[in-house]
Formats: sequence, C-alpha cells, structure tokens
Amino acid sequence: MFELERVCKQYGSEPAVHALVDIDLSLDRGDWLAITGPSGAGKSTLLNIVGCSTVHQRPLCLGWSRDHQAHGQRARRPPQPAIGFVFQSFHLLPYRTVLENVMLAEVYRGNTASGRSERALAAIARVGLAHRANFPPTKLSGGERQRVAIARALMGSPSMLICDEPTGNLDSRTQRDPGFP
Repeated sequence: MFELERVCKQYGSEPAVHALVDIDLSLDRGDWLAITGPSGAGKSTLLNIVGCSTVHQRPLCLGWSRDHQAHGQRARRPPQPAIGFVFQSFHLLPYRTVLENVMLAEVYRGNTASGRSERALAAIARVGLAHRANFPPTKLSGGERQRVAIARALMGSPSMLICDEPTGNLDSRTQRDPGFP
C-alpha cells in the first residue's frame, strides 16, 4: 500500500506557483492510476514526489537532488523492491548503447553484474527493440527512445512503476497496441 496525505508543492515566492495543494493519494498492490490534466497542472511534480516519498511507512528524504547517489537510494529502498521510472524526457545517455542504458537500472540499484546483460536484452526484446540493442539513442526515433526508457524501468521487476507520459512519443498504432504490457 502507498499513501500520501495533504501533499503540497510550491515553486518560488514572488509570485508563488502552487503546483500541488493538499493532495491525498492511496494505492493498493495491483492498482493502476492515470493522472491526467492540462500542461502545468502538477502531474510530473506529483510523480516525482511519489517516487521519493514514503513507501510502507518508511520515510526517505532525498530533497530534489539530481545526483546519482539520490537516484541510487531511491532505486534501492530496502526492504521493499525497487521503483521503475519512465521519464518524460527519457534521460538516456547518448554515448551509451541501448543495452548499456537499460543495464544502468541495475547498476544504480547495486545489483550483481552476473546475468545483467541477459536481463537487459530480455527487457529490450519485451518492448520490441532487440534489433536496436547496440544502437546509441541518438540513432533512434522518439518512440524508440521511449521504449528504451520503458525497458530500463522494467529491469528488476519493480514493485512500483511510475511513468510520466509513457506513450507521448509513440506513434498512434503503438499507443493503441504496444505489444508489451
């Protein structure tokens, strides 16, 4: 179970932008939730807070750091399994291959390297990109980059998957029938 109570987020002060005001959210195992709304409504802000919040009543305070240590802490969160993220802007490393980008999910979690490549290849195949495993992201379309981000998020079978516009760059056919869960 996951719960947020009266969550607020404000940016700046002159004038303040209230991205979230008294948000309550409760999810049980197996729940699916789609957060919709216009641009600027606070959807991405809420997803970022969910990713760095209390799970099973175990607080984790990370602030808004973008450093690798914070991402690693968020990914490991003992004793519960990891959280998978699909970011709106993908966050793929351009100088690494698709395979290396997907394997990074386990690197941040500190998982053993044994079998990492095979697990990453399976995740890449699951999203229909096995033929692009050795391509750099700069050689992929926006939709293919989106699928790489999804494959990376699926590594390690996370207990929670947080997706910020996960189909926004997919073509309409793939959006309707992506061929993967």
